[in-house]
Amino acid sequence: SGATGGAYTVTVTTDVPADTVSASFTVPSATLTLSPTSGAAGTSVAVSGSNYAGTSCTLTPTPSTLFTSYTCSVSATGALTGGFTVDSGARAGSYTVRVTTNISGETASASFTVPAPTLALTPNSAAAGTAVGISGQNYAGTGVCTLSSSPSGLISSPTCSISGGILDGGFIVASGASVGS
Repeated sequence: SGATGGAYTVTVTTDVPADTVSASFTVPSATLTLSPTSGAAGTSVAVSGSNYAGTSCTLTPTPSTLFTSYTCSVSATGALTGGFTVDSGARAGSYTVRVTTNISGETASASFTVPAPTLALTPNSAAAGTAVGISGQNYAGTGVCTLSSSPSGLISSPTCSISGGILDGGFIVASGASVGS
């Protein structure tokens, strides 16, 4: 134990100088893979890797809000397995997940992205009295949501709900909505 991943040169030396010979040898570096590599709050992420010498492991996200608990284990053959669920407090953006084992210096990292919530209006321009559908994804909230407009006065008869990170609903363009450009 103690050899870190990378290229090495192995040399045999004898009492006869002409017998000295070298050959290349590679120790594969530890790997870390996340599947999937992006997801909103509530997404289950599988963690896997190979070439570990350690017997126990720790997962650490940066920034720290990606997850609050995880599983991580290393088999006798050096295979790493585990997972985590994206926390409801995770904000949209890029994260780094780092694994560290009980062997000093044995680490690997992988990237994960929490996508920003989306909002689509169909149609996105219409006259008073027209029904407008709303849809979106990547929402951390659950249940009922509210709709508003700026300036106010656009929305009549709003409906809005979120289930499994998916936004669904709609509204009627109010009769008093001012004409815009």
